[in-house]
Amino acid sequence: MLRKERWKGCYILIAIVLLFAISALAQVPKLEKKKVKVTDGDTISITEKDGTKTKVRFIGIDAPEKKQDFGRTCTDKLRKFLKGDVMEIERHGTDRYGRILGRVIVDDKDVNLEMLQIGCAWIYEFAWKVPKEYHEAFQTARNNKIGLFKNENAEHPSDYRKKRKKPG
Repeated sequence: MLRKERWKGCYILIAIVLLFAISALAQVPKLEKKKVKVTDGDTISITEKDGTKTKVRFIGIDAPEKKQDFGRTCTDKLRKFLKGDVMEIERHGTDRYGRILGRVIVDDKDVNLEMLQIGCAWIYEFAWKVPKEYHEAFQTARNNKIGLFKNENAEHPSDYRKKRKKPG
């Protein structure tokens, strides 16, 4: 009986250590941002206080290109979302261009989700399991003709890029 209680104590101790380890890994680093440049509605370049430059591609969304219909509007809206004090990047690897794939959180708001809610992005399933709330936000914007979805013929950014891709 005494042996069972010792093992029970060991299991509890192991569980506590694992819980602390998992919570430490789940911490999202806060960036000491100095300057944020918005490339388009789903990509930013951050210059940190130490001079380090980081490019971030918003994971789970695909926003219009700058020269595409609604592109400038969505780029401007993203710029407004990024004006907060505290920016966090939940990193999910890198893309083929070396950009960080990330969920961008500003002042505790998920900017990727915000872009979907205001009708400035499509869902982009590549390299990440898009959360249910992203799908819901996208469908709500589309069904209610919010943002770029006011235009029934709104062109998906990937189709726009394919049409403008240089041959060869």
